[in-house]
Amino acid sequence: MIWIDWQQAGTVQPAHELAFPSVRATPEGAVLPLTEMVELYAARRQLDPVALARSVLAAELMIFLFAWPSYAGSITAEGRELVHRRVTSLAAGWLDLRPRAR
Repeated sequence: MIWIDWQQAGTVQPAHELAFPSVRATPEGAVLPLTEMVELYAARRQLDPVALARSVLAAELMIFLFAWPSYAGSITAEGRELVHRRVTSLAAGWLDLRPRAR
């Protein structure tokens, strides 16, 4: 699998490299194989796949919450609904991953 992000040249945080394509795909209804992408990326870069998956979830949620609103007007109502569902799912996933009180 090969993916290229032509938006920026250079090395950024791995989580953002993986989260951004998913953010861009969501309003169109495309679902990326994010689990497989994380596993492959982690293996190739010798990173902890569990930590990377958590970081990708956080990065995707952050992009949707803080960067995406300025683009919301340029997508369809259906696209906004898909984004809403994805953000809700990401938030639930984040809460499922938080440390539990003993």
